[in-house]
Amino acid sequence: MDAGCGAGLVTVAALEAGAHHVISQDYDGAALSDTARNVTDLLGSEARNRLTLWEADWSQLAPMHADVLAVNPPQRPAALLPDVPEDERHLHDGGGVDGLAALRMVLAHASTARVRSTAAEVLNVAAMDPSPWAMRKIASAELPFDPAWRSVLPQGQGTVDVWEFSQPASPARP
Repeated sequence: MDAGCGAGLVTVAALEAGAHHVISQDYDGAALSDTARNVTDLLGSEARNRLTLWEADWSQLAPMHADVLAVNPPQRPAALLPDVPEDERHLHDGGGVDGLAALRMVLAHASTARVRSTAAEVLNVAAMDPSPWAMRKIASAELPFDPAWRSVLPQGQGTVDVWEFSQPASPARP
């Protein structure tokens, strides 16, 4: 599942890597249309047939079961939003005071075994208590950041980590 798929970068990568089926979720119907178009244009109709589009909010994730849920949630702390151009704020709002509110929402509603998310290292995901999820950092990269991050990253770049959150296996149902 590609939660908050936007234009479908993660969806395209998963399908290209051989995923049997991908659910692309976004609250924005235009983003879902972009995802479908990009999958068809880049990978063809066979890949499009392995794609389900789902218009929903992250609070509706619970009924969806997937092997992996990938998400790049809004993570700008609220204090940084005034530095984002007004016409782009809707894309970045949701991080809350510490920038981790959207990630917490995904974890609270996801019913998958694993969630993989990016997060700017400056947000200190390692200090977050994601119970009942276990967490581990699986990758890091040094990247340039948007100028709106200037107050916390004056050099204009910083580390982005990829985190994997996993839930304990559910007991088998009788």
